[in-house]
Amino acid sequence: MNFETQNVIQLAALFLLAVMGIGRIIVMKLKNIQVFVLDSKMTLTQHLNGIFFVICFFIWVFESISYSLSLNYHIPLSTIDVLTIQHTDIKIAGVIILVFGLIVYALALYSFNNSWRIGIDRETPGELITSGIFKYSRNPIYLSIDLLVAGTFLLQGHFIFLVLFVAIAISLHIQILQEEGVLIQTYGNSYLQYRTKVSRYLSIKLFLSLWLTFFRK
Repeated sequence: MNFETQNVIQLAALFLLAVMGIGRIIVMKLKNIQVFVLDSKMTLTQHLNGIFFVICFFIWVFESISYSLSLNYHIPLSTIDVLTIQHTDIKIAGVIILVFGLIVYALALYSFNNSWRIGIDRETPGELITSGIFKYSRNPIYLSIDLLVAGTFLLQGHFIFLVLFVAIAISLHIQILQEEGVLIQTYGNSYLQYRTKVSRYLSIKLFLSLWLTFFRK
C-alpha cells in the first residue's frame, strides 16, 4: 500500500464519519428532536472527562488530516511524533478496522433511529434499543470510535495515534460506566436482563453464530 492510497483512505473515512453524523443531526433537527443534551446531574469529574474526550477526538481528526495532506502543522509533542509502523500487512489491517468502524457507526445510527442523543437525556430517554447492531454490542457508537482511532494508528503508523487511542478508549469507558448507572435507573430490570445477554463492547459469540448461519447458506 503506497503513501497516497493510505492517505486517501484515511480522509475518506473521516469524510464518511462526518457525513453520517452531521446528516443524522440535520434529519433529527428537521423532526424537531433535540440532539445535544446537557445532563444537569453530571459531576465535575464527568464534565472534565467529557471535555477531555472532545479534545482528544478533535486532535485525532486534526492530526489525521494533517498527516494525510502532508501538512507541517501538528500538536507540539515532538517526542511522540514517531513513525512506528510501516509494514504493508499492518496497514491493510488498519484499513479493515477503519471500514469495520464505519459500518458499526452506520448500523448504530440506523438502529438508534430517533432515540440517538449526544449526552444523557434523563427527561425524555425514549425506548431501550436492543435490536439491530445493539444485539451484538451495548455501546456500538463508542465501539465504532475506538475502532476508527485504532485503525488510524495501524494505517498511519505514528505513535501519537496510539496515545490518542488509549486516551479516547479510557475516556469512553468512563462515559459508558456513567451511562450504565443511568440506564439501570431508567429501565430497571429490562436493562439488567439485556446486559446479561449482550457484551459491553462486542459479543463475539453472536457474531460467530451469525457468520456461521450465513456461511452455511
